[in-house]
Amino acid sequence: MKKQFLILSCGLCTVLFLNAQDQTINGATFKQDGKVGIGTTSPDRNLEVSENSNTDATVLRLTNMGWASHMSTSLEFRTGLLKTVPTSKISSIMNGSGNAGDRLGFFLQTNGANPNNNPLIERFSILPNGNVGIGTTTPASQFDVRTSDGKGVWINRDNQSAVTFSPNNGNSVFHLSHGHDNKFYISQGGSVGGGKLMTFVNTGNVGIGTTSPTGQLHISGTSAHKIRLTRGTGSSQIGMSNNTNNIFFDAGNDGSDLYINSNGNVGIGTTTPATIFDVSGRGMTLNRDSEYGQFIDLKRNNTLKWQIHAGISSNNDELSFRNSLQSSLMTIQQSGDVGIGTTDTQGFKLGVNGKIAATEVKVATYANWSDFVFGNTYNLPSLKEVEDYIKNNGHLENIPDAETVKKDGFFLAEMDAKLLQKIEELTLYTIEQEKEIDAQDQKIESQNDRIENLEKENQVLKLLLERVQKLEERIKS
Repeated sequence: MKKQFLILSCGLCTVLFLNAQDQTINGATFKQDGKVGIGTTSPDRNLEVSENSNTDATVLRLTNMGWASHMSTSLEFRTGLLKTVPTSKISSIMNGSGNAGDRLGFFLQTNGANPNNNPLIERFSILPNGNVGIGTTTPASQFDVRTSDGKGVWINRDNQSAVTFSPNNGNSVFHLSHGHDNKFYISQGGSVGGGKLMTFVNTGNVGIGTTSPTGQLHISGTSAHKIRLTRGTGSSQIGMSNNTNNIFFDAGNDGSDLYINSNGNVGIGTTTPATIFDVSGRGMTLNRDSEYGQFIDLKRNNTLKWQIHAGISSNNDELSFRNSLQSSLMTIQQSGDVGIGTTDTQGFKLGVNGKIAATEVKVATYANWSDFVFGNTYNLPSLKEVEDYIKNNGHLENIPDAETVKKDGFFLAEMDAKLLQKIEELTLYTIEQEKEIDAQDQKIESQNDRIENLEKENQVLKLLLERVQKLEERIKS
């Protein structure tokens, strides 16, 4: 290969100049269009080097025979009109003056007003040990991305399966790492293995403050406040009290919004619930035992005011609402029967021991229902008559006006019958209108047929007119 290049640089140029034909000398082909092929007689690029081998082959070799520290052998690229300096290059750089191994660097030209004055900066580097660097020529991990001040992201730092985030503003360094122990860690500090903050185990368990979580989410620490939720200036927390098995849910700062102690009692507004469900500050206690059944006490200043009670015995199986003397004021039976002032409804859905006051309630049979509207003898008023009546009276016929209802009220059955009469009249009006609409639809359909026929005739006449016009044009020509 070296010999071929020597020939290229010497007398062959003179031969090619004198001979306009394609020339092949010592395996090098020189085309009339200026293309050069080495190992091929039909190059389709300015320089094409080809090798036909069934084994590994070195097709092109760039050699610098010098021997100095940090010397390099480069392949340069110069792109753009009037460029006098390379815009990018790939260099093999000797790291020392001995057998230190070469670094492969990729250089790019920086931006600037005068591109011929912009220096080449090494942006991408590969070391002999396989480490790759972006922004650094001495990558300390398999993949090392840094800013100009040496900060950035390191992958597999300290020969561990890790990603390290090193900010350039002096903040803490964080790591994502595989501990080679079926655990994945989030840690902080100068080394990958120290300062573990969060642990993920291959079983699915997650630990915060512990590297050996025994549950799907295991939080460990010395503070009572374990989980904090914040929005705006407000915050809430879920946690465990110090040195106890008590759990609290706190939407404020006293830890007493919802409290569950070690014996299972639940407190709202209190950290010392005395019953299974104890509400303090709003006077509510829920309790159950074999003697008193289930009840909710509504208290004021720890004094009973009202009680909701559910009996548990076979002869006391109702829900009752009681006063401060625990006298039953209203009961609801399992059958759904309701008693006010009595626990015996005598088989009725509602039993009241006392008086009932109402503006009016009437439930009775009603013989004069409004189906007579559909009879053959019923004189259905016209819509014009209905309109005239409304204009003259301000309400529908046979329906009481607002003043009458305000003064005397009305009977439900009678009013229902009158309203039904109006509905049935509206039904008859609708049926009559439907018939008129059907007749109009038939008339419209007939008219549409006539229009369609006229359009067809018009189309024929249009075609005939076009033919006549064409004949006239031919006659004139």
